[in-house]
Amino acid sequence: MDGENWGQVDDEFCHAHSEQLRKTTERLEKQGRDRQRIVEFSHFAWREDSSVLPVVGAIFATGTRGDAAGFLRTTDATFARMCNRLRQLGRCFENGETVPRQRGPYKK
Repeated sequence: MDGENWGQVDDEFCHAHSEQLRKTTERLEKQGRDRQRIVEFSHFAWREDSSVLPVVGAIFATGTRGDAAGFLRTTDATFARMCNRLRQLGRCFENGETVPRQRGPYKK
């Protein structure tokens, strides 16, 4: 291989690998769109109710809701409420709805 043509491919190579290249390109484009959507949702959640952001981080860090509750060192009931609020924010984000105010905790 001469130094002048290094890094170049011919038409035969492109044709032989076009399906794989197309699928890889589509996958990378989808990953980029998904990342952008996650960033948009994170900003939305921060503006609307930043108290749910630790839940998002814990789920990303651990991979599961069960492990995330332990990661945050919170009770299952508290974590469930936070996840419900996160789900509510997600629906509002997806549908463009106004986010309802969250009810305060019960007082004893």
